[in-house]
Amino acid sequence: MRKSAILLALLMPCVSARADVAPIPGTQSVAPVFERADLVCNCVVRSLRVIHQRQLSSAPKAVLRQQVVANVEVEDEYRSAAPVGRWISVEFWQEIPATLASMPSLEKGERAVMFLSSSASSRYTFADPFLGAVALHSLPLAPGGQGLKKLEQALRSVLLLTDREDQVRALELLGGFDEVAPDTIFALLSLTHSADPAVALSAFVVLLKTEDAENVNQADLLANLKIYLDSYPPGAEPAQLTNIGSELGQIRSDKALVGLEAIADCRYVAIRFGALSAIRHIRSPESAPVLIQHLDDSDSNVRYVAVIALAEIFQKYGDYAPGMGLFDKNPDFYVRLWKNWWAQEGRPR
Repeated sequence: MRKSAILLALLMPCVSARADVAPIPGTQSVAPVFERADLVCNCVVRSLRVIHQRQLSSAPKAVLRQQVVANVEVEDEYRSAAPVGRWISVEFWQEIPATLASMPSLEKGERAVMFLSSSASSRYTFADPFLGAVALHSLPLAPGGQGLKKLEQALRSVLLLTDREDQVRALELLGGFDEVAPDTIFALLSLTHSADPAVALSAFVVLLKTEDAENVNQADLLANLKIYLDSYPPGAEPAQLTNIGSELGQIRSDKALVGLEAIADCRYVAIRFGALSAIRHIRSPESAPVLIQHLDDSDSNVRYVAVIALAEIFQKYGDYAPGMGLFDKNPDFYVRLWKNWWAQEGRPR
């Protein structure tokens, strides 16, 4: 699997206001956090104790910042740099009311996959400001020793359960894996048929990263994704669209070209942008009619990608390949330039 593209997240209007600070769920690479953590575990919070607090601002918008120590029971280990007992202490800060949704925190009785670093005080702290603790209602024990594969096995077990919230959170974690096992791919393919859009679309996100997997026919996957998105009811856009568009933009196989061209007609901007970004990098002259069509797209970013893709495919530069700033100042000029070229020279006779 490949890392998600950052450009799409920066350009798409549907990205949350905090995307400039916190990674979009499902895009953060898990392996680096796993490797630098001293302990990665399936743990349960048994009690909490506030050891320090202070008020950060005055009423009526007062925020209480608390330093908290959690008494945590370790039920399973995926990584431990040193021997760990059954009980550990985890120290963290929390704000009441919460002002940073991305800050890891813990609640009494909560079970979570925790990525922890040891400290001089013999307490653990979160190893990552965003991936420190991923709460799950249920997390089956995984046999074997330790390692990222063991964590994957545990998360795969969550996918087979019926808790929708747990399935989505497990899928978001799996979205940060560089590769997954065939058994996990089989479970993901099954979930693409889920009646719950959050589950199905999150499964599609992970599968779109598996371009070279033997068990995934990417052309069929794109066709099924198009059917799913076309049948999605009008109204609020699914939260997973940005991740899906980002992963579409990373596809490089010419075997997926027909599927990419088809899904480029999707009503969602993130999907069109991602599909055309992939078409741009595959650089097949056969995609020219689709790119010409999207010169009239309702979204300026999609129109720009179509222009640049045509320039790179046919190696026409100068006015035919403007920077984004120039394009935004006079998009009609560049669109008209390409349409005239297509009518006079490019269109097959």
